[in-house]
Amino acid sequence: MSGEERLSAEEMDEIRRKNMTYQYLCYLEEAKTWIESCIEEELPDVGILEEELRHGVFLAKLACFFSPQTITMKKIYDRDLIRYRSSGLNFRHTDNINYFLKACKDVGLPKIVHPETADIYNKSNIPKAVFCIHALSLYLFRLGIAPQKQDLFGKITFSDEVMSAMMKELSKFGCQLPQFGKIGGILANELPVDEAALHAAIIAINDAVQKMDAEELKQTLTNPSSHLSNIILRNIASYCSSLHAAQNEKRETALNKTRNESYILDAYDELLSQSEIQGYIIVTNGILRYLVKCAVEMIETGINNNNESVLMEGLTCEGLALSNVRRNLCKVYLKELEFEMKKRRERMLNHSLNQSFVDCTLSKSSIQNVINYVNKREAQKEEDNKKLKLLNECLLNDTYEKTYETLLSLKNHFEDLMKYAAPLYHEELGHMRRTDCVDGLTLSQVASGVKFLTAIGYVNAAIETGNPEQIWEHISNPSSNIENLNRNYDYSQKLISLFERKRRSESSCKLLSYFDLQDVVDAVNDENEIDQQKIAALAAVNEALFRRDTEALIVALSSPVLNINVVNEDNCCQFLLLLERRQFDKSQIFEEENTELWMDDIIEIAELIEKQEADAGVVTKILSQLNKAIRDSCVENVINALRDCSLLDFKISNKLIGSVAEKLLDRFSEQVKNVTDPWITYVFPDGSLVYINIEEETFNWSLSSKGTEVRIDVNAVNSYVNIGDLINVFQLVIKETSANTKIGNSIVYLQAACRGFLVRRQVQLWRSAALKIQTWWRMVSQRRAYVMYRTALRLCEPKIIVIQRAFRAWRQKKHFKMAMKNYKEKRVKSDVASYIRKIHELESKIDEMDVKIGLLVRNRITLQDVIKSSNDKENENPTQAQKKNKKHGREKCHSTPQKGLKDLKKDSREKLIAYQHLFYHLQINPCYLSALIYGLPNGPTSKFFEDVLFTLFNYGSNDRDNYLLLNVLKLSLEEEIRNRVMRLSDMISTNPLIIRIIVSLHRKGHGQSKLKEIVGPLIEEVLKDSTLHLNTNPVEIYRNWVNQIEMGTGNASNLPYVVKTEEALQYPEVQSRLNTAVQLLREYADMFCSRIVSSKDLVPYSMRYMAKVMKRSLHKRFPHTQEKDILKAVGNMIYYKYINSAIVAPDAYNIISPSPDKKLTNDQRRNLGIISKILQYSTLKRGFGDESPHLIHLNGFIIDCHEKFKVFVQECCEVEEPEKYYNFNQYTEDTMIFKPTVTMTQQDYKEIEARKTTREKKRIPKKKGISTRILTLVKRYSKPPKERNRGNCDKGGEEEENRGK
Repeated sequence: MSGEERLSAEEMDEIRRKNMTYQYLCYLEEAKTWIESCIEEELPDVGILEEELRHGVFLAKLACFFSPQTITMKKIYDRDLIRYRSSGLNFRHTDNINYFLKACKDVGLPKIVHPETADIYNKSNIPKAVFCIHALSLYLFRLGIAPQKQDLFGKITFSDEVMSAMMKELSKFGCQLPQFGKIGGILANELPVDEAALHAAIIAINDAVQKMDAEELKQTLTNPSSHLSNIILRNIASYCSSLHAAQNEKRETALNKTRNESYILDAYDELLSQSEIQGYIIVTNGILRYLVKCAVEMIETGINNNNESVLMEGLTCEGLALSNVRRNLCKVYLKELEFEMKKRRERMLNHSLNQSFVDCTLSKSSIQNVINYVNKREAQKEEDNKKLKLLNECLLNDTYEKTYETLLSLKNHFEDLMKYAAPLYHEELGHMRRTDCVDGLTLSQVASGVKFLTAIGYVNAAIETGNPEQIWEHISNPSSNIENLNRNYDYSQKLISLFERKRRSESSCKLLSYFDLQDVVDAVNDENEIDQQKIAALAAVNEALFRRDTEALIVALSSPVLNINVVNEDNCCQFLLLLERRQFDKSQIFEEENTELWMDDIIEIAELIEKQEADAGVVTKILSQLNKAIRDSCVENVINALRDCSLLDFKISNKLIGSVAEKLLDRFSEQVKNVTDPWITYVFPDGSLVYINIEEETFNWSLSSKGTEVRIDVNAVNSYVNIGDLINVFQLVIKETSANTKIGNSIVYLQAACRGFLVRRQVQLWRSAALKIQTWWRMVSQRRAYVMYRTALRLCEPKIIVIQRAFRAWRQKKHFKMAMKNYKEKRVKSDVASYIRKIHELESKIDEMDVKIGLLVRNRITLQDVIKSSNDKENENPTQAQKKNKKHGREKCHSTPQKGLKDLKKDSREKLIAYQHLFYHLQINPCYLSALIYGLPNGPTSKFFEDVLFTLFNYGSNDRDNYLLLNVLKLSLEEEIRNRVMRLSDMISTNPLIIRIIVSLHRKGHGQSKLKEIVGPLIEEVLKDSTLHLNTNPVEIYRNWVNQIEMGTGNASNLPYVVKTEEALQYPEVQSRLNTAVQLLREYADMFCSRIVSSKDLVPYSMRYMAKVMKRSLHKRFPHTQEKDILKAVGNMIYYKYINSAIVAPDAYNIISPSPDKKLTNDQRRNLGIISKILQYSTLKRGFGDESPHLIHLNGFIIDCHEKFKVFVQECCEVEEPEKYYNFNQYTEDTMIFKPTVTMTQQDYKEIEARKTTREKKRIPKKKGISTRILTLVKRYSKPPKERNRGNCDKGGEEEENRGK
């Protein structure tokens, strides 16, 4: 080295300090890595590790690892480092350091390597603490307690900042680094050697060598008792060979010595000693290291010269002992090893230390890693090629499910794979395979295609949810490659409409392709461009209107985008007039000046002018023909012209047309002949004026048009007949004709009244005689039949005529018995209805008593209050109280005895009869009750009316009552939809009275039993599984998991208790439990859905018919609404209002009957609630969004269930009409033999009487029918006798009686 190249003393000192710092950092990194492997916890970087060792927490945890009897985790102060992070070091942190030193003493580590507590806490001598950790690792490894420490010197690098900081730190304290290389000697001198253990370990090594068992030799060599070092595990096979040869040689030497009889044989004469084994290990390591070096040099030569043969010779060298080397991959090995060498050189150049500390050559491990990597990659390529070949076959032949399974096997090559888009993968990739890539798709083509189609699949999924924000988010994704997007345009509606059509089509792929999406985007863009053009044209129209410029108005209205073809120079003034009028009207409405007109206004004006021009042409033609006929005095031509007036919505009947013609000729014949001005005017209903030329049969909108000047002589005496003259003549003829007709009608009415009076008087005289004749004839017929019947029984050979008469009498008797049987059956059904009503009253009283008992138990009410409340009830209903006292034998002397109908007074009996007529008429005429349902407000009145309504129809106990009740509900539902439902969503969001009545009807009796049959077995199955937990809330799942951990261990968990949904989902245990719950939820929801949709026949007929009525009414109310939206509203009533409540609360609706001591638990109610929620979402096709991202994958299942529900609701609506189902119609009522029965309590009569007058107007229509007269009669008998007007009432009662008869 020349003088110029020689380093100065300062430079040499700098290099020395850098080398010493690097060595110390390596020792520190080795200590850090060894502690992490022991305590299984990540430590801070070496740059701040010395500072982090001061609190002693990591040292105490290490002590807990190798000496748990000395210290436990509970004794460690601030083991979570909460106090240290918040307030820094505390004096109690020294306890952790003392625990570590005590554990080192207890385990037997020589005290010479122990640091002081101040060395660590005050950071006065941290290198000694690191020295102690190194000595402890070697000591514990020899004892078999801890793993061996790694040698990282020369294998790692540190940044310049870390190096500089450590150099300053070492120079600051000025302490010398301990001699880390003498740790083995120190431990050997300080620790006594166990000779017996050493001898046993050496014998075990010799046995393993003799057996040539490499695995056993590996275990024996690494035994700490053997005190061997420099053992390289990858050289075990070489150790075994060299030691076996040395052992054989030593045995031969011992055999030669034994020939001398005076020589005493020692055990180690045939066995290898510890020093010999250590020597052979060192020699073998050196030889192998040389062979490896030669092989690596050969490999590097092959890489540098790009020589594959030299490279393969080096790779297959026995000294290097590489595994799994494949000659056919030599070129790939060369490329990858060259890349590995390049990376090592770059690291060397970028390193700030001396070159000696960075190894830029290849090592055996690095070469083996490259070989393994290449082998694995090439094997994966071969496997991928096989799967790719299978994929190409699936795209041509198989279904999309098979294609998706094949793509799943290649999922490592895709960023994302979407099962929802499986039909899209199969369709689009198959099309690409058949057209563009006949030889088959490559993996890169498949990967790019899957990425693109996955983006299209997400767009389809967003379209299915119907959320515009999600649709824009996915359609604007660059991966979808959709062009010409504009954030201001709304593409969602068009996309949803096209998606629905695609789903209904017969195409194999029900999803939208890229071209479908791009076409919709282009179509929307075009529409918006047209809209912009329309806005510009409308602005031009408004501008011309503001300036009253007819020429500019014609140009603006002639724009192609407005599509107005009727504007021309003739009617431009009419356009200007009507547009100004419309603008003025809008200004009055909005209270603004210069209000602009929009497209609807202009189109409406254009249609109006087109209609006015057509009407003006018709009027011109008719008036011209009429005036010419009058001028010619031809009656036939006048009549023909008047017949054409029907074109003007002005029709003259054939009876009056002759009179009108004659009247016109009489009044206007001379006038028309002397006319000099051919122009007349015609005014349209909106006030527009048109000028008509009678002679030329033309019309103009203004006084001047196309050079034609209209001159009207205002002072002219004579003018042509116009529409006003014609109307005046027609009204005059009608007045003359009606006067004659009125006199004739009065005469006919008088004659009819007289005849009716005479007939009624004669019928009244004949009535008593007719009744006597009928009674006598019935008696004679019965006696004759009885005699013939007895005669036929006594005669041995009766005649045929006698047998026929007897049979006829027997048949009459049989019909009578059947009629009596039917009568008794109806009586039993009426009794059942009354019992049902009594049961409801008793249930309400029991509920009230339960409340009072609860209040008494909680001291919220006194016993005197309960007695007072009971007395008040008895005073309100004294008859019931008397019955109760009589039943218990405590009736008072002054109580009124029970009376029958015969004991009623005349007024009460007539009032009862009036109520009978009222109830019967309310049954057979549903319009009154339906109007009452529509007019009733929510409250106690509606609940009372619901009970009375069911009682009035006997709870549907027979076909007649069911038929009549359905008619009432049908009219009420139609009235509700027609008048109160403004939007279709109102049927889902509101709960009107008629819907409550329908659902309440079907939750009782037969409907309740059918409901139990539908969902009862599945609910029982859910309740029986006590381990079932369908909890889909990640936060609750996380908290239950933490509670289970704490209950199992008995200690508080380190996990936080309050977390967010995103934080809870990061735990694998929460994800596992959530996936299990979701899978079970899907299975149970599918079971319920399948059961419900397959139980169409179990849904009561009346509920299905009400669904049909609702669907039909909604279609009529919203004619442009899609069928699926109508079915959602109908399904909401069938499922949510009728079935859902039974699933959520089965005990409340008697679907199940649990014992009093076994009530439903919260988990059971939650399980049923989440199942019902999924089913409700299915009926409404409502999916999960950003509020529940962990449940979004259930949206596909919800859509499938929605399709099933849609078919189910559609089938439920396909029922026959009640007339056919019940075999009952409006005429069947007249053929009934026995009168119908209605059971009403005295309380019902009182409630009806109290509410009768307040709701009379809403209850009865304006048209006066029989119900009006019945209520008038009831009102009359409700008053005291002195206040009655007997004359009028008797007359009205007599008239009513006659009409009733």
